[in-house]
Parts: sequence; structure tokens; C-alpha cells
Amino acid sequence: MADKAHFATLFDYHWHTTRHLLECAAKLDAADYTADSGYSHGSIHRTFTHVLLVDRGFRLALETGKQPAPLSFDEYPDLAALQRGYSDEQADWQTLLRAGTTTTSQATSRSRAGAVAVRHSSCGACCST
Repeated sequence: MADKAHFATLFDYHWHTTRHLLECAAKLDAADYTADSGYSHGSIHRTFTHVLLVDRGFRLALETGKQPAPLSFDEYPDLAALQRGYSDEQADWQTLLRAGTTTTSQATSRSRAGAVAVRHSSCGACCST
């Protein structure tokens, strides 16, 4: 089983890569950034928003042991809001990872988070338009 340092490395990579991709997206004109690509969640903006909502949903599930209510794409209307959202979420994940010790409650939360992942793939709640 992976240790705390392994998870911290994976999350550092995730946040570093996401910041880089957001910087690249900032170079696009608004039309290209919001254009429906015909794939997955539509636009680049909606795809970034989806990933942020999933990051938050998994963290909340791990913290509480409960599947959170679906979050809305409307919370992040533009790239600046997404950048702030990712920054906040990174800080929240770092706090969770620093907490460190595994309790029965956290182990139960992890198994519930796995159930969230399975349900997420077919729920459509965060993916609806």
C-alpha cells in the first residue's frame, strides 16, 4: 500500500500539471476556450470545471465519509474563477494529506469514496448541462 509521501508526490504532480494547463488555456482567445469541441464535457472550460468538481467531490467524501451533493458548473463562470477554485482546492487537499493518520473513519471514507467513483462514472450529476 502506498504511503503518505507517495500520495503527496502524486498530488504535487496533479497540481503542477493542472497549473501548467491553466496557464496554456489563458493564452487562448475566449472563443476557443469556450467552444464546444464535441468531446466529453464540451469546451475546455467545462472540462477543467469537471475535473475541479471531481477533485472537490473526492476530497469531501474522504473528509466526511459521505457523497457530497452535486456541485454546479455555474460556480466557476470563467478561467479566473477556475484558477481561484484550483488554488483553494489544492490548499484543502494539502491540509487533508498533512492530517496524516488513518482512522477507522478515514478508512470507511476511502471505501465510500471508491463507491462515489463508481457511481460518478454513470451518474451524470456533475456532467449535466
